[in-house]
Amino acid sequence: QPTFTGALFSTMAGVRPAEPSTLATLAMHHTLSWLLLSCSRWAVQASEPGNFDDVNHKPCELTKTDVNDFQRVLSSFLPAAEQICGVSKHGQPVASNIRKSLL
Repeated sequence: QPTFTGALFSTMAGVRPAEPSTLATLAMHHTLSWLLLSCSRWAVQASEPGNFDDVNHKPCELTKTDVNDFQRVLSSFLPAAEQICGVSKHGQPVASNIRKSLL
């Protein structure tokens, strides 16, 4: 018999226990964000001088700095999620004032 551990999410339609659709949404956000990062890296590399033919039309306005910033944002997702949920990626409780303030 599973027991309720108090992990709650606000879906803007009320506060409720974590549910499969919430977890699926988080998983989709994570996967598509990292896919976007990979595509961004490719686009920046393809836009480097010598990697495209039309000198007057650069294929991508993103820079390496933009891609690095995006990766820093994505890398902060797991620690932030652990603080919000109060549970580590290994299932261990995490003392979190953020979680307490959300309950």
